[in-house]
Formats: sequence, structure tokens, C-alpha cells
Amino acid sequence: MKTLLANPEYSFYNASGNENRDVNGELRWKSIVDLLSAVIADVEQPAEERDRAAEVLKFYAAKEKEAEGKAEIDRTVVGMLARGDAHCLWEWPDSFVVETVTGQDGITHQNVVNKRREETPAPMPAPVPTFEPAVPLPVLAPSAEEQKAVRDMSFDERFSPAAVAARVAANEREAAQMRASRGQTE
Repeated sequence: MKTLLANPEYSFYNASGNENRDVNGELRWKSIVDLLSAVIADVEQPAEERDRAAEVLKFYAAKEKEAEGKAEIDRTVVGMLARGDAHCLWEWPDSFVVETVTGQDGITHQNVVNKRREETPAPMPAPVPTFEPAVPLPVLAPSAEEQKAVRDMSFDERFSPAAVAARVAANEREAAQMRASRGQTE
């Protein structure tokens, strides 16, 4: 928490990692806007901190402006995400950055991204374990009695070997027709 270490008075957290409260036990900051506005107004703060607070507040205001004219639920969600993004930009400036992205619709959006996430290498797949039983299991051919019992069982003809083979052949014919219509060959 860079802000906590550099400027504990203007952080949402105290040194224990809990919410920053005043002497009366009340939350010191009710919102990110209150906190950032207080930093900007505090003439004793270094200019770079006030500038950083102003940049985060501008980002937040731009996100809130994007929500204008949308349905109430959309405005609520945009506001929640904007507060979260501004919070991350303020509390962890070394980890989060604003990225400008142009969507497929041609509209330019600003998103907050975690710089560290992009630096994480892709996980390598683990080798597939092989299993070999300590004692090989015997494979027994079914007896004549067992074979007769299976033949005598009443069972759905849709799943007979002939019916399954016919469905597989029909699927293969259909796939061949589709490939031919697309100009593809096997």
C-alpha cells in the first residue's frame, strides 16, 4: 500500500491494514471523492501528491460522465467500478495504471489494469501422470453362457451395433457434404 506508507493520513487503511478511522471511531474517509478532494485542498501536501489525486479524480469523473444517459442499474454499476478503479489507482499507484483501449465499436475507453498481472508468465501444464497397476489384472473372455445371456437380453434396438453404425455413416456423409459445399476436402 504505497499511499499508506507515503501518506498514511490520506489512505483508506491504517498501519494494521484496517479501515482508517478518526479519534471518534468514525471512518476517516466516506468516499474516494472525499479523500481525493481533501488531498487536493491540503496545501501542505507535496505538489506531486496533489497532482496525482487530481489525475485520479479526473479519471473517476470521466467514468461517471460515461454513465450519463444510461439506465439506473448501469449507472450504479459504472459508479461502483469507477470507485474501485480510483481506489486502486490511489492506494497502489505502483501496481495499477490507466490503459486506453479503442473498442470494436470505435469508442475509446480507459480501463485500470494491474501491471503485475501482465508480467506473470503463463502457467505450464503439468505432465500427465501414467498409472500402471502393481499387479496386472487378468482379461477374461466372456463365457458362452455370458454371451448367450447378453444376446437374450431385451434392449433398445437404437443402440444395436447395426443402428449405431448406420448413424455414424450418416454423420460422415453429412460432414462430407458440408466440406464439399465449403470447398474443403479431407
